[in-house]
Amino acid sequence: MNKNKDILLDILEKNWEPEQIYNMFPNPSPWKNEIEQEKTGYCWLITELHALMYFMSKKYGTKDIYFSLTDLIVFDKVEKANCFFEKVYKTRRLPTTNEEVTYILTNAMSDRGHWEMSVNLIKKYGLVPIEKKECEKNNLRTGEINAVLAFLMRYYASIIRDREKVKKINDFLQIKEIAMKKIKEILYTYIKKPKEKIQIPAYIKKKEKSWISPKEFYDRYVCFPFDDYACFFVGANEQDSVIKVSLKSLGNIYENGSLTFWKISSDVMYNGIYKQLQQGDTCWIGLDGGKFLFRDRIYDDSVFNIKEILGYDVQLNSEMISLYRMAKTTHSMLLFDMASGECGKWWRAQNNIENYETHNENFFISDSWLKKYVFIAVLNKKNINMDVFKHVFLEPWKIL
Repeated sequence: MNKNKDILLDILEKNWEPEQIYNMFPNPSPWKNEIEQEKTGYCWLITELHALMYFMSKKYGTKDIYFSLTDLIVFDKVEKANCFFEKVYKTRRLPTTNEEVTYILTNAMSDRGHWEMSVNLIKKYGLVPIEKKECEKNNLRTGEINAVLAFLMRYYASIIRDREKVKKINDFLQIKEIAMKKIKEILYTYIKKPKEKIQIPAYIKKKEKSWISPKEFYDRYVCFPFDDYACFFVGANEQDSVIKVSLKSLGNIYENGSLTFWKISSDVMYNGIYKQLQQGDTCWIGLDGGKFLFRDRIYDDSVFNIKEILGYDVQLNSEMISLYRMAKTTHSMLLFDMASGECGKWWRAQNNIENYETHNENFFISDSWLKKYVFIAVLNKKNINMDVFKHVFLEPWKIL
């Protein structure tokens, strides 16, 4: 029998003992209420909400915290539609075969996003606290609504690009107003109309007016120090280099302009993640959610013995894996715990899908896997040397 076939069969038929890994983390999950992703692509937003729920639980001494996802989803889609129309108008003189125009039209509406996009939404619209998770269970499926909205947006794009119908800025603004009104009606009907006023939750214990806006709630009672953090991704060739990368024309709020990332080496990122968790903080990460996810919600590449398969040792790191498209960022989770023992070093993450073995959303990541398949991390700037020697501007269609 083929030797490689034997090795692969051993991998697939390995007798897992996940309890050994679970027992490395004796503390219960720090979340009483967890947000599930359901049939959406909003892992990036849910991960940030979990981080804020963790932050609030430490601030107010209670786990009884839950924030609305659907309100922010509606705002995200409204903002993305507005971005789309503004970009269409800005590029209306370019042919539809132009790279930028093609990118805009192709990506009319989706769930795709990033950490900084979640920050933009929360800073602008605030947060809606909910006391019970059950009141927001609505089996969200965003694929259908995305298809409807994208069709309408492209239709209105054809009007905006019509030189006979749009001769001046006021013509564009009138068309955009009509289009945005229709989009909001669809979103409010299919998902919900976001709340304008919310009641201050009991755990705040403030003797103020009980009804305030979600924006007021965030500004007064949450106040997460977003400015202390930045989004880093692996890719710098030099160990100590930090490169600032601005992605033009990419974002969910038009007025905010470019998204900013910082490119660093995988070793620097790993050390930054380690320091952050040692300090009692969480870490938003972007990873390849489909690589070596074995039974019992465990991410581990050590069972894939590439040395035996190839016949020689191979040293892989996340830069090489990303460069040669062996893996790519497809998902986000929140790291919040780490432990070492007989099974080696492991990390615990809050995912957006229930782990039926542990009965919560905790997934477990081996140290080896984390070093190879985590490509993005939101790190506190104090843990990274932020001396920038180069600032580059890129168009998103050239790297995504």
